[in-house]
Amino acid sequence: MITEQKCTLRAPFCEEHKDHWRRRNRIALLGFLALVLLLAAAFSIFFFPVGEEVKASVAGFACFGFLVLLLVWFVVYMIMQSRAIGAREITHDTVTLKNVWAEYDQAVDAARNAARERFQSAVPAAGTSERRPCPMCGEMIVATAAKCRFCGEIFNPELKRLEGSTRKDRSSSSALFLVVAFGGAMLIIVVLVAIGNIGKQARQRQFQPAPGQRQRAAQPNADNNDLAAARAKFTTKLTKRGPAPQDWQPTKPPPGVRVVEYQSGDLKLKGWLSADPGDGQRHPAVVFLHGGWSFDLEDWENAAPFAEAGFVLFTPMLRAENGNPGVYEAFYGEVDDAIAAGRYVAGLPFVDPDKVFVAGHSVGAVLTVLAAMMPSPYKSAAALDGFLDMEAWVEDAQDPKLVVFDPDNEEEVRLRNPLEFVPSLRIPLTLYVEPDLHEESNEFVTEAKGLGKQCELVVVPGDHQTMVAPAVTKAIAQFRAAAGK
Repeated sequence: MITEQKCTLRAPFCEEHKDHWRRRNRIALLGFLALVLLLAAAFSIFFFPVGEEVKASVAGFACFGFLVLLLVWFVVYMIMQSRAIGAREITHDTVTLKNVWAEYDQAVDAARNAARERFQSAVPAAGTSERRPCPMCGEMIVATAAKCRFCGEIFNPELKRLEGSTRKDRSSSSALFLVVAFGGAMLIIVVLVAIGNIGKQARQRQFQPAPGQRQRAAQPNADNNDLAAARAKFTTKLTKRGPAPQDWQPTKPPPGVRVVEYQSGDLKLKGWLSADPGDGQRHPAVVFLHGGWSFDLEDWENAAPFAEAGFVLFTPMLRAENGNPGVYEAFYGEVDDAIAAGRYVAGLPFVDPDKVFVAGHSVGAVLTVLAAMMPSPYKSAAALDGFLDMEAWVEDAQDPKLVVFDPDNEEEVRLRNPLEFVPSLRIPLTLYVEPDLHEESNEFVTEAKGLGKQCELVVVPGDHQTMVAPAVTKAIAQFRAAAGK
């Protein structure tokens, strides 16, 4: 008569190592959560209405902290991993792990194999007559077998518990490593992208010296301060010649607006002009320089409040735009066109030549500032959300059609850069900017005021497009005050 002998397998860790796996898992999960929270804090700053420099600084510190925490977490995790791994020391009663580098799963596998050997050694030899069918697969097996050798079904509760815990440990450990590995890889990618963006923002600012530095560098040579004098001694050399880098569609002007031509050097260019008031008097006028590199009805609609406020409104199309003659020069020859538009308006019989003003949005804002630094008929200027650091613009231009000169030629870049010619400002200028451009524009205004120039900064809520309407309203008040109305 063969009886089933029950034997118990204990597989504890030694006292020194028994808590290390639990600690390792806890450190892995807590470290991962801390990294996620730190990274979330780094990027949440971009949703707050603060300046770009503040955003870049906070994100930079957060990303630096992320990298430090990532390194510390990895080191601590690996220490816990190594301490929780040991050699296999197997007896009939215990399995202990200590002191030698080996995988945890391998040790538990060894314990499972030891259990099988013990169960087999505890079962007396069975004759071929003492067999029974396996309840799972129906094959004939030894009546006292702990496990079916055909389908692998386990009958002994102790061995089944050990087998189940081994699979659970292996699956949970593998899942943990997969989560940590995937999450860590994704976080590292995100951090690298963030650092790249912050580096890009830093490059945009590294070409803009402090106001005092630009002032001191400009003092020794008067011509170096004067944009008109510097341009008179220089001829731009274009590497590409062609139309402006933006598509356009023929557009009919609205009622009361007519298409006219104005002369800029040898070029006859088009523009839209509001109607003659027909009262026999001279009126103040505004030349509005559109954004982008083509003109459409929306540009007129952006500027229309000037006409509604009693100003004669002229919106010129510049060289190489909308079918105009000439070639695109990227903020060089276009400055001449902006000034020529002012001369055209000043010569109209129903315009007061002493009350001609210039305003512009985006690309037009940069041209407005450059025109305000040159001899012109303009008496006051309003620039709406223009990015004035042309050196950074050249550095980061994505479309090769935008930069049509040698970007490595310092003089080509300098003569297009308003930041290099603040001392050349000739008329009162107000910069209307969205919050994101506040810091850069503030440096320009601070330097101008330090030089005794009339220059103001007005921050307008909204983004690059939504700030236009409220900024135009403020510019109307500015020009009315300048016109004495």
